[in-house]
Amino acid sequence: MKKEGEFLLALVGQPNCGKSTVFNALTGAHQRVANWPGVTVDRMSGWFKTGGHRLEIVDLPGTYTLASLSLEERITGSFLIHETPSLVLNIVDASALGQGLVLTLQLREMGIPLVVNLNMMDIARKRGLEIDVAALERLLGVPVVATSMKKGHSKKALLRAISAQLDSPVKVEPLSLDYGRMEPFLRDMERRLSSGATADGAHPLRWTAAKLMEGDDGAEELIRKNRSDADHVIGSARDNRKAFEEQSKEAPEVHIARSRHGIANAMAASCITRPAPPVRPDRRGRLQPFCGTGHAYRGDVPALLPFNRPGL
Repeated sequence: MKKEGEFLLALVGQPNCGKSTVFNALTGAHQRVANWPGVTVDRMSGWFKTGGHRLEIVDLPGTYTLASLSLEERITGSFLIHETPSLVLNIVDASALGQGLVLTLQLREMGIPLVVNLNMMDIARKRGLEIDVAALERLLGVPVVATSMKKGHSKKALLRAISAQLDSPVKVEPLSLDYGRMEPFLRDMERRLSSGATADGAHPLRWTAAKLMEGDDGAEELIRKNRSDADHVIGSARDNRKAFEEQSKEAPEVHIARSRHGIANAMAASCITRPAPPVRPDRRGRLQPFCGTGHAYRGDVPALLPFNRPGL
């Protein structure tokens, strides 16, 4: 919980993204370990100062998604929804950008204050990857800072980005992803959520609609807590889930996850360049790309990626 005059920073990332390294670099010796209520999972927290601000930082369990299926997902999702951190620092492994952005997109859909830390840049470069950080920042609509925190590179830049967000907090518009044939069902749920009983204004309607279509227990709990017509809304969501599955022959949560992975990979591909493959002559002396290295050209990026960029 935030203390008076103190900011709360949530550290979120997938396993093996260097999140613990970032946590240790920011907090130094100012750390403490406890347990999350009712479970034996460690709750790592600490504090640090930057730009005249004192921040409590909570290192949330590593999780690939916010689907509320595993204990780690439930802890992370519940904290983000109920503790309302001042800022979320999302650690992403730069060497596995497409995979890491799956979680980032879910955070952006929530519309919460966010800074993305593109960590492990040294490993990405060793693998021949060059990432256009400015392009990624434009697509996500939030600050992106590239670091190699294990080597101590760009820590000051990350601290400056955190301070800037706290100095001039702005309302972050949630990112709206295109879920294809699920769109009519999402629009129906948004309409139901926006009418009738008082809507939960703390969370975007579209994010809530998507979570209900996923059958997310945490979203249903949120609805029951905030709405007098909860049974009607949840019943409508279950009817929509059933109708979508009958129409598409695919579970709604599978469709959402598959769509999100596709968008994350498309976004990553638009920001990554790889070295050109070497060439060698064929039997007739013509130069041909040699694919034995595993490298490939990045093809032209589609003019319109399947998501709505902030401000467009």
